[in-house]
Amino acid sequence: MKIAASASLVFLLALIMIGFTTSCSEREKDQPEISDKAENPYLGETPPDDNPVIFAPGIVSTPDFIEMGITFSPDGKEIYFSRSAGLEISSNFSIWVCREGKDAWETPRVASFSTHRDFAPFMMPDGKRFLFFSQDRSNPEYKDGTYVTERTGDSWSQPVFYNEAYCITSSMEGDLYFSGRDQNNRDILAFRETEAGFTEPRDLIGGVNTEAFEAHSYVSPDGSFILFDSLRPSEFEHGAIYVSFRNEDGTWSDALSLGPKINTIHSHIPSLSPDGKYIFFSRENDIWWVRAQFIHELRDKVFNN
Repeated sequence: MKIAASASLVFLLALIMIGFTTSCSEREKDQPEISDKAENPYLGETPPDDNPVIFAPGIVSTPDFIEMGITFSPDGKEIYFSRSAGLEISSNFSIWVCREGKDAWETPRVASFSTHRDFAPFMMPDGKRFLFFSQDRSNPEYKDGTYVTERTGDSWSQPVFYNEAYCITSSMEGDLYFSGRDQNNRDILAFRETEAGFTEPRDLIGGVNTEAFEAHSYVSPDGSFILFDSLRPSEFEHGAIYVSFRNEDGTWSDALSLGPKINTIHSHIPSLSPDGKYIFFSRENDIWWVRAQFIHELRDKVFNN
């Protein structure tokens, strides 16, 4: 049985329980122009060092909205993130996209497939499918859950229902990881997609899950480590981001905190850049990034001790 989760992380997972609608067009007004040349990755932003900084302030991270959860195409030329309609967590959320054009990065806009209350975006490692959690509380016939859209040329197909699981991410090996929503199972679980459907969800053996609340996992493309946030007891009052490494037998190592530079005020929803060089995460309504080199140091700490 899980212990009661604190309001801070339940506050986030409440996103899957609340609905609210608004017009996306108003949020597309007054977006800053992006003049960075197309050969500059990450919108031409100066890469961070070991100290986290806000990612693309005024372009991706803005003062008037909540941005959280970010994912990239494998070639790094498409950036997707979720943005609210206001500064209330109960606001509507949409998936936004910024693409690298021939001469410059395009201004962010609402993705063509995002038409409801959508968040938890994830680009599959092969770049052919895109997953996101969607709900429409105004329509009782709408099925809340993860939806999938497939790439067709330079656009995306009409999204269809994929699975009721929340915050699905995947490795190249095919394992799908998600956040349990059941009151008695606030763990990170895994399953696989088969021709017959999905296998039964399984718990992760090892140091990922505890009696506390774990959620918002991101597994590295090669499946060697997993990032997630947790409310387990620590020096971080409102939860923290952790990493666990996969052992040779398929179990997971004891989880290690990403440290006080990242885990300051309610850091959550981690992800990795397609080149593996940077960790992205959400904090104080913005998306932040930091150099990921220290992950290798943590791996050495786990396997060389």
